[in-house]
Amino acid sequence: MRKKIWLIDDETEMLLVLAEFFQERYDFEAFSSPQKLFEAVKNGHSPQVVISDFRMPEMNGIELSMELKRLGVHAPLILLSGFVDKNLSLEAFNRGIYRVMEKPFSPKDIRNCVEGALAVEEVQETSRALRQKTREFMETASELIELYRNRAEDAERLLKDLALLPRPAGQQLDRLLATSELQSKLSSVRSEVTKMSSEDDGDTNFALGKAG
Repeated sequence: MRKKIWLIDDETEMLLVLAEFFQERYDFEAFSSPQKLFEAVKNGHSPQVVISDFRMPEMNGIELSMELKRLGVHAPLILLSGFVDKNLSLEAFNRGIYRVMEKPFSPKDIRNCVEGALAVEEVQETSRALRQKTREFMETASELIELYRNRAEDAERLLKDLALLPRPAGQQLDRLLATSELQSKLSSVRSEVTKMSSEDDGDTNFALGKAG
């Protein structure tokens, strides 16, 4: 499936140039203002990479990055600027912006930058999916442990109730417990609960370590 790239620039000429760079390899959508892009996000659409001009009438690229994150868009952001200094590069880095490219740039440079951003997006998506699977695993494991604990508690209550039976029924119960598998089954349930608790802690730590 072709990756989706969003382009934002208030200059139509730049949008046409960028569209020419990517139309053969990617699906792309062009926006003439950040507000139109935000409307697309609110309508349920999302890209794999966002490329935006740094200086726009409504907001700059840093402000765009902050609003995208607020809306839940975590796609790598590439900013295009006619002048890039150390302060801009540092602020972009601190904001989690993938890269700031200085104009003019060659088709090869922008394509390589997009390829790198797509690779980052793929890793981020895998990490998000792994975290979701980890949460689901933890919920399922907790439910199973609670189920086995309830079974153990029910078995203990049953034994206590049986022990209160009047004699000679109580004597018959003693002989039954001595010759039956009730005690061994109860011990087995207890051991199973303990084992699952231990395995759940270990597996959860391992999964969380992988997600990190």
